[in-house]
Amino acid sequence: MGRQGVTLMVRDSGEIMARAPEWRPYMGRSLPTAPYLAPGAPAQGNFKRVAVLDAVPRLYGYRKLPEYQLNFVAALPLDEILAGTARQRQAAITTMTAVSLALVAMGWLILRSVRARDRAELALRDANRELSLAASVFRHTMDAVIVTEIDGTIVSVNPAFTAVTGYTAAEVVGRTPRLLQSGRHEPAFYRAMFEQLERTGHWRGEIWNRRKNGESYLEWISISLVRDELGKPLRYVGVSNDVTELRAGDERMRHLAFHDPLTGLPNRALLLDRMTQGINVAERDGRGLGVMFIDLDRFKSINDTLGHDVGDQLLQQVAQRLSHAVRHSDTVARIGGDEFVILLEQVDDGITYVNLADKLLSSLSRPMVLGAHTLEVGASIGIACYPGDGDSAAILMKHADAAMYVAKAGGRGAYQFYRPGMTAQAVQRTLPPP
Repeated sequence: MGRQGVTLMVRDSGEIMARAPEWRPYMGRSLPTAPYLAPGAPAQGNFKRVAVLDAVPRLYGYRKLPEYQLNFVAALPLDEILAGTARQRQAAITTMTAVSLALVAMGWLILRSVRARDRAELALRDANRELSLAASVFRHTMDAVIVTEIDGTIVSVNPAFTAVTGYTAAEVVGRTPRLLQSGRHEPAFYRAMFEQLERTGHWRGEIWNRRKNGESYLEWISISLVRDELGKPLRYVGVSNDVTELRAGDERMRHLAFHDPLTGLPNRALLLDRMTQGINVAERDGRGLGVMFIDLDRFKSINDTLGHDVGDQLLQQVAQRLSHAVRHSDTVARIGGDEFVILLEQVDDGITYVNLADKLLSSLSRPMVLGAHTLEVGASIGIACYPGDGDSAAILMKHADAAMYVAKAGGRGAYQFYRPGMTAQAVQRTLPPP
């Protein structure tokens, strides 16, 4: 399972029977929110979650054994899975580079053959065969090919170029590649490109260009300077591949790894990363920082009574209300179930937390219209502040959670600042009776 892989054996009741790697505080504890324990869960499936123990985002797979009332679960870190995508991309780029070099070599053969057309008949027939082969490769390759004069005037493009850009050969021959520029690169980018071409004869990298219909696209392009037999610069040959979808796929995977798929908010992993960075900045600048732990008061009852679809809509509307209530510089995250966390940076006075807590409680207490249902939820909030309540992301989260439990125990619909002793009180509430 790798260095950070995890396996679990869990009863249908949620009790953890075994875990590898072993962590004794987990043994005998309950996992009531696990997807495979939900009523009507499929016999096997997958889900993504950030582990509470080590805050590592993982992809989980499970299989239920109803005859034994057992569930077996295995998980791998998302970064190890994403590494496979990176390897596939590198393989694609390597393949394209090899094709690029082959096409450049073929272009050189074409030019050499043209210059030898007045030679003997046998040499002319050989040259014609080479031309025919090169033309076939030029027409049928899946990579877009563009050939220009030294001054940049386009002399030839292949059908793949038309498929990618939307421009036919008749529309671009005699013009320059500037008609493809997207405006996303500064002039210095192109100056550096041609300086390297003149110095080494090669350049390759990613460029944002624009299709005929105005749509921007990302391409990986390899440009080579072709010289004649005397070494004089003769042509530029560019071989490119549209990698827009490949890049979008990578970005989607990264987004899923660090965002809650239901609400689109940052997840626990991204929140902890931002908290750590925020603490470093606060320590450097001598500023304050705060964490607000928010738990909805009647969500479980609504979810069990009206179903998960209504519960999901409720969570999405809660996420919107929380996001609208805070500053753009603040972070609103969903860390699981009906638990949300707000990270406030550069806050030095307690009145700011009080005002925001009152604003959030007022917003969440207003009725929420979800289709045919009008629901009232409410929330309980726990607040922990840096540096007085902790000097790390984990400690601040723990203390804010403990304060939230105290607020909920005091009648719900309220907020509490952390005070020493709350952590032990919250732990006592969560432990099963002896």
